[in-house]
Amino acid sequence: MERKATHPFYSHMTSDDFLNLKAVVLFIVNYCREISYFHVFKILYFAEGKHCARYGRRIMNDSFHALPEGPVPSALYDAVKIAAGDKQRTGDYPLLALISDALSVKDKYILTAKEQPDMDYLSKSDIECLTESIKENKDIPKGELSAKSHDRRMGIRLGQYR
Repeated sequence: MERKATHPFYSHMTSDDFLNLKAVVLFIVNYCREISYFHVFKILYFAEGKHCARYGRRIMNDSFHALPEGPVPSALYDAVKIAAGDKQRTGDYPLLALISDALSVKDKYILTAKEQPDMDYLSKSDIECLTESIKENKDIPKGELSAKSHDRRMGIRLGQYR
């Protein structure tokens, strides 16, 4: 039986959604070898915008929420906090652990992957948009990337694509 999350920010997500999100984050982290979680979040945000504009669907089912430095995918952020030891275990821990157990965090902010992504969860169009976003955003300084993610012309509004 498919398990659903209970946290209000990601209660719409099923265990398959978490496995898809795990594949997405592992794809990004493995591609870059190591990368700050801030950059992962922004790469994913811009890849989502590209994918929605081109193909009319999202890459993953996590919801972005506004934080001072720009949009953040809620479930992924909680999974990263668990991997870094900064978040208490909750009722959704088994689902979040699908992701957090696959990541290592060094210096509180840098992610490395403990495993390869399950590519069965990623379509060719997902990979295309993720790869483009990685190449465009991985080397942009944090402040510039934060400002870029606040640009309302990007074409994706927070919460629009649940």
